[in-house]
Amino acid sequence: MKILKNEKTELEVEVEEDLGFLNLLVDRILREENVEIAQYTKDHPLTGNPILYIKTKSKSPKTVLKSVLKELRNEVNGARI
Repeated sequence: MKILKNEKTELEVEVEEDLGFLNLLVDRILREENVEIAQYTKDHPLTGNPILYIKTKSKSPKTVLKSVLKELRNEVNGARI
C-alpha cells in the first residue's frame, strides 16, 4: 500500500490487490459506524492500481482500515481446515 493522502478524517491509498478483495474490504469498512464513505476507483482496467478512499466522521480512517484488515485476517486464519 502506498499512502497518497492521510488526514484526520480522510485516507487515500494506492493498493496492489485484486478488485474482489477490494470489494470485500470496502463492504466491511462501510459496516463501521464511524465511516461516511468507503470506495475505490481504478482509472483503467488494464493499467495502474486501484485507489482506496475512506472518509470518517471523527475516528482516524487509518485506524479503521487497520482494524478491518485485522478482522479479515483473523477470519481467514480461523477458517483454515
